[in-house]
Amino acid sequence: MKLYYSPKVTGICSVLVTLMLVASFWQYQRFVAKQAYIKVMEQRLREPVVKLETLAEDPTTDWSQYYYRRVKVSGQYEFDQEMALRNRRYQGLSGIFALTPLKLDGLQLNGPTSNGTPPRVLVSRGFIPVARSDRDTRRVYQKEQSASFIGLVKESSRQKWLAPPDPKTGLALPWADQWLRVDLPKMAQQLPYPLLPIYLEVMETGDSKGVEEQIVFSTAGRDELFFLPGKEAQLSGVKDLPDLNYPIPIFDTVIPPGRHFGYIFEWAIMAFVTVLAGIVLQLKPRREQMQ
Repeated sequence: MKLYYSPKVTGICSVLVTLMLVASFWQYQRFVAKQAYIKVMEQRLREPVVKLETLAEDPTTDWSQYYYRRVKVSGQYEFDQEMALRNRRYQGLSGIFALTPLKLDGLQLNGPTSNGTPPRVLVSRGFIPVARSDRDTRRVYQKEQSASFIGLVKESSRQKWLAPPDPKTGLALPWADQWLRVDLPKMAQQLPYPLLPIYLEVMETGDSKGVEEQIVFSTAGRDELFFLPGKEAQLSGVKDLPDLNYPIPIFDTVIPPGRHFGYIFEWAIMAFVTVLAGIVLQLKPRREQMQ
């Protein structure tokens, strides 16, 4: 066998190998960045609990420094403005997270707000099965208007490239109840008051250990990446857990770095296989053997 140079095959393989190696390096960068981000999250989870009202009253508060901090909250839920974060899961069930505005007790602002109304904070109260998730049915889970709890600070989300969009919003448009992501600026467009630039997830206790374990060891799949319920969740959508007290507090955690670590080698192996394929395609038998 002899190697005969083919400009066409070499060119195509070179382009493919370059793209694959770039993708492998990009996944490495994401792996390192996600590891660093999780370390920051763990550090913030261990910091003392602070009062949300204190942060909201300070106009110099940099909210990005409080993501994944624990805050003490008390206020009044405004259930008539509740929304739903769809395509969520709990123990194989598909459902929603109930997103409810909370009016903070004793909030004193320095200076007027945009419309003269103090801002509310959006609270993810927890999981409700899809069979009970429509706006009218879930009213049965809107019992206690007064609330006092420890919450986990989370950041707003934006629509990613090629991801499905959320509904258009506005005071003159129909109410948008079902959402794919917590897009606070967009959600606020249909509310009669402003929202704080963060939202909260209810913690059953003030202990940070359980949250750390979920963030580090969670196993999100490709379904979550595209906001789609997995096969198990699709099949179990008609099931229910009637004995549970909904909504169930759940943490919507980030994708762990392990996924990106695996993709590093996947792309690198694909590049290596492409190189071998390019060599094989340019191998030809000797003329004596062809005759």
